[in-house]
Amino acid sequence: MIILRLEYLSYRILFGVLLALPIVLSGQEKKLYEGPSQIGTYKGEASYHYVIANNDTLLNGSFLLKSSNLEALLKKGDISFSIKGNFKDNTPSGFWKFQFNEFKTDKASTVEDNQYLVNVSGTQQIASGTFQNGRPDGQWVYVVQQIKNSQVDKFTFKSVVDFNNGVPQLSFTIEDEKEELVGMFLRNGIAHDKWTLYSDENIDEIESWNFNEGILESVEIRSGNGRIEKIKIFDNVPKANTKTITLDKKYLDVLKIKLQKKDSKKLVDGGIMRLLSQNDRYYKNIDSILSKKTSFTFLSKFNVKIPYFPLETIEKVRLDSISKNYESSRGISNSLLSNTQLTILRLSDENVRSLEESLEVISKKILDPLEELVSFYKEEKISFVSRKELLSKIWPDGVPDVHKIEKGVNGNSLISVKNLSHKTLYRLDSIQQILAKKITKQEREQEAIALEKKMIAQRNYLDQLSDSLRADTIPPVFFNTLQNIKKDTEDKLSKYSSINDVKAKLDYARELVQCFEKLDKVGETISKLPAQQYDIRSKYQDAVWNPFTATIMNETIKKRLIMAYEDVLIPYYLKRIEDGLPCEETEQWINLVEATYDRMLELRDEDTRKLERKLRKEDDPLVILERLSINSQIEKN
Repeated sequence: MIILRLEYLSYRILFGVLLALPIVLSGQEKKLYEGPSQIGTYKGEASYHYVIANNDTLLNGSFLLKSSNLEALLKKGDISFSIKGNFKDNTPSGFWKFQFNEFKTDKASTVEDNQYLVNVSGTQQIASGTFQNGRPDGQWVYVVQQIKNSQVDKFTFKSVVDFNNGVPQLSFTIEDEKEELVGMFLRNGIAHDKWTLYSDENIDEIESWNFNEGILESVEIRSGNGRIEKIKIFDNVPKANTKTITLDKKYLDVLKIKLQKKDSKKLVDGGIMRLLSQNDRYYKNIDSILSKKTSFTFLSKFNVKIPYFPLETIEKVRLDSISKNYESSRGISNSLLSNTQLTILRLSDENVRSLEESLEVISKKILDPLEELVSFYKEEKISFVSRKELLSKIWPDGVPDVHKIEKGVNGNSLISVKNLSHKTLYRLDSIQQILAKKITKQEREQEAIALEKKMIAQRNYLDQLSDSLRADTIPPVFFNTLQNIKKDTEDKLSKYSSINDVKAKLDYARELVQCFEKLDKVGETISKLPAQQYDIRSKYQDAVWNPFTATIMNETIKKRLIMAYEDVLIPYYLKRIEDGLPCEETEQWINLVEATYDRMLELRDEDTRKLERKLRKEDDPLVILERLSINSQIEKN
């Protein structure tokens, strides 16, 4: 049962009127902040202590960031969280608790002690433990549990790891609803001895990983008939040729390369790899929060040792070349295979169909394997497997030739792969040139048709503007200016229709589409000018007492400003249209018109007596713009 109090430990939320004002309370040294805050994607209300030292803000004291939304909970469900702990000199210290909830409610409520209570159900994640000097220390527990009617219904995941100064120690357990993994570490955090997986459905162990001071020597998996199958991993590896790394996705990917396909599937489908991967994801979620506030990391740091094959300089050069050739080749292949015109052309053109089929084979048999090699290199996994072993896994029959793809004709070496990547790029480039000639003419024709439709639609839009602003509803000068823009577009269309060269005509069409879009915006700006002019006239009215009629009358104020705007600036703007406004100057023209309107509204409430004296008998629009500071205003924007 939830008390609507927005607290997490009891799953209760207070339903009432809470006054929460963000404040900063200053002491002599330590300060308290209370208000909105955000860490990564977690945004909520914060309360934390801090100090200012050498102009740096250092977290020092209790820390709390939480978020919940009662309205969302009652409507469709709420995703809430709470992060609570302590900092010492900007370093996580003491006990911390992280809680993440995804709750829904059946909306049924009761009242107890003047409080509304509702039940919630959903998923809850809780991570808790202690930090010392910014590193996990002591026992850390990560629990994922199902909540039903505000009570814990069942655990779906639980991880218990003991740390000493950030290094995992002794034994650990990771379990879900059906299976439990138990493992051990040496004092330096290195995996050791047997890591065993137990199942609720089986008395005996169902899987085990056998480590020897960090080296995974073998894996044992119990099959459905009860038989134990032993798979050798890193057998008889000299410890001098190993490197210590974290047991994470990189390590697990290397294991997959080491194994035969059937053994790799067994390992991937097995419970140990699944539980380790799941635990790693949960720990990385906590790390994504803490690493935003501090320089420390929060990772499980299950360390293992793995054979190490450092890259030589010449190998890096070859791999860089392979990566560059692959990326260029993949770009060409994807572009051609996704081209809808080629898809249609292959139905009637035998040559196109043959080239497209070659592309598909090259993509599958050469580019996909190259992608695996490049991925291993870029993700820094290639140093943990011998190049010969890796290439044999990628191309079991040997590195192929781009002209004899189905058969490996070269040895498994980086030199062979580099040559393959180079020949593949050359072959794809030649295919692209052939197919480009096939589609260029058709593409140009189709693009020209699309552009012409666009130009006509843009020209018709000006007609619509003119129809909506008939000459009898707005001053003729504005209507005539719109007609000038229409004539300009028609002249340009006439020039377009007279061009015979296909390429020149297509280039001009592209230019006109952009130009007409700008002219449409100019037309919209002109259509707004009468309303803006009326608005300014209305703003520059003051109520005055007329003693002769004994009535209050409206009188225009700051007349010199109004005259400068209506008699000089507006005609100046419209004349620029009449003289033929180049398309590249349309944006500046629109900004000038809009800035003038905004400036006139501002001047209504300013002291303009000195400005009005300067505007007396002034009829040069450029001087008036300078007097009104409009050009400088545009530069600021």
